[in-house]
Amino acid sequence: MKRVHQVQEVEIHEDGVRKMRRITLPTIVCLCGSTRFREAFETANFEETLAGNIVLTVGHADSIEITAEQKESLDSLHLAKIDLADEVLVLNVDRYVGDSTMSEIAYALWRHKPLRWLEKPLGSVESWIFNNRLTLGRLVAKHSGFVREGAEEETMTLDNDIKGLGKAGDKVPMSKLWDWSATKGFERGYHREGRPDEPVIDPRTASLRESITAPRCSVCGEPQFDTDSGMSCLNGHGGA
Repeated sequence: MKRVHQVQEVEIHEDGVRKMRRITLPTIVCLCGSTRFREAFETANFEETLAGNIVLTVGHADSIEITAEQKESLDSLHLAKIDLADEVLVLNVDRYVGDSTMSEIAYALWRHKPLRWLEKPLGSVESWIFNNRLTLGRLVAKHSGFVREGAEEETMTLDNDIKGLGKAGDKVPMSKLWDWSATKGFERGYHREGRPDEPVIDPRTASLRESITAPRCSVCGEPQFDTDSGMSCLNGHGGA
């Protein structure tokens, strides 16, 4: 759902009275992708602007050398642009998604920003997210602050039996805990539009529902997704 951006404007009348009125802004689109695709950014910027959208784009191109500190600063700034945006346009030229773009996609999913793609991922967007759920989940856990720096070797004692983690009383490494937690949100479809669910499932407070929102294949039991040829699981079985 598009946010309504409003800006207050002051009108000064002849009698000296100041009155306020609100101006509604157009849709704000943030471009994400590898900076090596400079032409794709320029084209998207032009086309989105012609469509009447406000465009937030990258601050530099690969042809400009920057320091590691500057890159880190620019990466953080781009995440702030995603926060400002109504939607994100992923410029995945030839379906390429690098590490930085993957991080931005994870951030956008965490912030519940609708995604558009220059080139549709193979199969479907849902199946691409499911296939990359561990990587995306780890990135979301990092963005959300669920992962604490340097705590990978710590352990947590389970209070309940948790499928995929262990039994009550087991000491589970935090690294394993994070991976389990990071994937559950994606498996349950929290990233879909209209779902306010938290992206990271904390097993200390989770209800531990094992149901997954995606329908299951009757042949192999894997989740199914909408594809160009209808419902299909990751193993290619069609039908419910």
